[in-house]
Amino acid sequence: MTEPSGRREEVLRQAGELFAAKSIAGTTVRDIGDAAAMLPGSLYHHFRSKDAIVRELLERYMVAIREDLEGVLSSAPDTLSAIRGLVRQTLTLIAEHPHVTSMYRSDHQYLREHDLLQPVEETTSKVRSLWMETIEAGVADGTLRDDVPTDVIYQTMRDTLWATHRWPTRENYSTDELADLLVRILLDGSARRAGTPSDA
Repeated sequence: MTEPSGRREEVLRQAGELFAAKSIAGTTVRDIGDAAAMLPGSLYHHFRSKDAIVRELLERYMVAIREDLEGVLSSAPDTLSAIRGLVRQTLTLIAEHPHVTSMYRSDHQYLREHDLLQPVEETTSKVRSLWMETIEAGVADGTLRDDVPTDVIYQTMRDTLWATHRWPTRENYSTDELADLLVRILLDGSARRAGTPSDA
């Protein structure tokens, strides 16, 4: 017999997959119950509503992001290593939580309208601060250029990383390979440097 905690985890897993495939609004409690092989009454024993399921998925996700990024920064020996670590760990989290990533990125309007972003606002703000403080440190020590506003650097890095889960070529690269490529583009640029011979 499946333990209650195991049933709860199964509900979360099935709900995450459904939200990613059908959207939150397009998924009903009955859909989730059917996927988890539970009657609606039994499901309500674990979660009082669909939005309660969404809230727990989102809270777990954002806490994992914050804790993992804090771990990266605590062990980084320098700013460049910190930036590389943030990029790699963000890609790792996206790969480990594809359904919640899709839900968070695609259903932002639903989350906002149902007041589901507010519970994770503090954690979201902390994640942004971790990035901004690292970028600002990079500008200060000369690792990053100082002629581009730090918020533009941050927004570019953040949006690029989160967009990768929808790239049709994403599966062609391991997380480490993609992290190295993105760091190369984000930090070194894509313009050929003067004096560099063409490959053509």
